[in-house]
Amino acid sequence: MIFLLAVLSALATDVYTPAPQFEGGSSGEVLSSDPWWSELNEPLLDSLVVEGLKANLDLGIANTRLRQAEAGAAQTIAGVFPYVSFDMQGSTSPYEDSSYGSMIPATEADPDYYTVASAMFTASMGLDVWGAQTLAWRSMRYQAQATSGDNDALRLSVSAYVIGAALDTIQYRQREQILSRQLGTSESLLELTELRYERGDVTALDVLQQRQALAATKAQLPSAKAAVRASEHRLLLLIGRTSADPVPELPDTLPDLPVDPSTGTPEDLLVNRPDLRAALARVDASRTSKQSTVASALPSVGLQASTGWTALKLGDDTTSDETWSVAGSVSVPIFNGGRAVSAVKSARAAEDGSVLSLNKAYIGAVQEVEIALVNEQAQVDQLEAYGLQLEAASLTFTESRLRYIAGETSFLNVLNSHNGEQQAALSYLSAQRNLLGARLNLHQALGSSTWESTK
Repeated sequence: MIFLLAVLSALATDVYTPAPQFEGGSSGEVLSSDPWWSELNEPLLDSLVVEGLKANLDLGIANTRLRQAEAGAAQTIAGVFPYVSFDMQGSTSPYEDSSYGSMIPATEADPDYYTVASAMFTASMGLDVWGAQTLAWRSMRYQAQATSGDNDALRLSVSAYVIGAALDTIQYRQREQILSRQLGTSESLLELTELRYERGDVTALDVLQQRQALAATKAQLPSAKAAVRASEHRLLLLIGRTSADPVPELPDTLPDLPVDPSTGTPEDLLVNRPDLRAALARVDASRTSKQSTVASALPSVGLQASTGWTALKLGDDTTSDETWSVAGSVSVPIFNGGRAVSAVKSARAAEDGSVLSLNKAYIGAVQEVEIALVNEQAQVDQLEAYGLQLEAASLTFTESRLRYIAGETSFLNVLNSHNGEQQAALSYLSAQRNLLGARLNLHQALGSSTWESTK
């Protein structure tokens, strides 16, 4: 049986071998020692993230699970140390029913009752000859590390939610400002058109078209303001404030995209991504648990020692004696209905499952980084294109307005160019936010072990 257990313990599923580098990434440097959002050069974000991490209830629940895991590991290692107790007991029984009175005829001098009492110090321990208890403790410690990794992954997600909510609030505020400026421009154009209509330079159709354009811009403002307020509420909720609390001061414009971060190598993900650290810890936990299961099926050795006092009271006579004992035990399992082999098979299956889960998580993490790199480059190209479009649209509107004032072009050209500039400005703003969102996704995909200062 022992040979079979050893064979089952030796079998193992291979861990996936990391790829050498990311396609399109920078692998020559390590990640920065600062929190990734510090690259945005907005110190307020640090305080917002700290508030968000303290207020998040899911993190609070996760921290209780971590404390439970750590306490469970401490309970497991306690089995390696001796168990010491001080035990007292006493009893009173009829004398005639005892071994003292039943062996001889009763006399008038015999007592009616007798009392026996003892007080003993007892120490016992199971010798961890094969390391089963120690391995079980190590497995629990790895489980606690995995839980800690889960907590770190949740912290990373919460920080990303807070940063994203802050960026959304800035974007929606800018969108409202753009529409307000466009509304002012539309009102100026309407005044100009009405003035030219009074002079007979344009038709009533031009006035009606501009009034329609002005109304269309006004119609967008309520939803823009609602989006601002909704994003502010979301930010307040994420940082643990109520809707009655003031909204944190935020920059007026979205920050510029920082320089490209170093992506490192795919192998770095096993260190930098907390979810992969958790998966690795679970592999170690299941592996040591399997080894502990094998060791538990081997012969066990135990020791026990006691010392103390016993007392006997018969009538008016009382006697007491000091006593001690030392005992040892060895238990050799011979037949248990296949329980030990089944336990090892179960532990082996758990180990294989943890390795496969790690491989799946690792492959998915590499894909996330590769996709994030591709998406960010696409957003960079799109922002550049929208920037050129906005520049051209602004020049077109300025030129068409000057020509309209000079009577060299129709109002329809002014109206079209004005609408084009408005849409180009809004598209450029959305592209800015999308690019920052792509960078945020890249940082999440890369993971980080460098934001410990927020704990």
